[in-house]
Formats: sequence, structure tokens, C-alpha cells
Amino acid sequence: ERDAIDIEISEIELLKSDEQTVTFKVRCSAGTYIRTLTQDIAAKLNNIAVMSSLKRTVIGKYSLNDALDVEELNEATAPISIYDALYAYEFYDPEDYGDVLHGRKMQISSENRDIIIVDKTRRSVLAYYQREDDGFYHCKRGLW
Repeated sequence: ERDAIDIEISEIELLKSDEQTVTFKVRCSAGTYIRTLTQDIAAKLNNIAVMSSLKRTVIGKYSLNDALDVEELNEATAPISIYDALYAYEFYDPEDYGDVLHGRKMQISSENRDIIIVDKTRRSVLAYYQREDDGFYHCKRGLW
């Protein structure tokens, strides 16, 4: 059982159906479990369902149209920077990088649990920090 959370389904479209299979397209908020949505729809129809496939066509500002084949990726030197890929996280650029470079915990004023430590001048990602129960942000992964 999962805890109930508020989600938003902004669009749902039936693409095709027959006696055994239903194909639909959904535009939803982050945190939506499509497998759970599938089961909820089936339950409302007094039926059962198992999801057999899932294709994400958009994640944040990136769409499937922006994706590269593996062959293209091997030929590409840097299709997207890690700085640009992590746009959805809160960035924090400290005045002093010493604590970050040594992986020390830091006190950061933020409501977010996850923070990406960056050097905005160089557009480089330094580390991934996460707020712990003690209220401090702890280094989970150095990325420099």
C-alpha cells in the first residue's frame, strides 16, 4: 500500500481498446504512479488490469523528440550538460566551496529536501546534498 498523495491528471485520452487491451495517453503531475492509475481505472469499471508497457513522451522540459538513439549518443560528445539536465532541482551556489569539496554538512535555508550545489559562474555541478533529520544538508554524491 502506498500513502495517498494529491496528483493532477490534466489530460487523459483513450487511444484504442479491444476485449483484452486498452491503450491510453495521460498528461499528469510528477509523482503519479501510472500502474496505480491503471488499476484505479480498472477498479472503477469493476475489472482488473495489469500494465504491460509504459512510454514516457515528456519529462520536464525534455520530450521523446529530443532523445537520441544509443548509436547517436555514442557519437555525441556532450548532448546535454549535467548542469542543464538537473534544471528541476534547486541550485545552491555557496560563497565558499571548501565545505562542498570536503563533503561537509551544511546549513542551507531551503524548503527542498534535495539541493544541487553548483558553481553558477562556471555552470558546473559540484555535489548533490540532501536535508537530514538534524536539519543540515549532507553530501550524498560529489560530482566534481
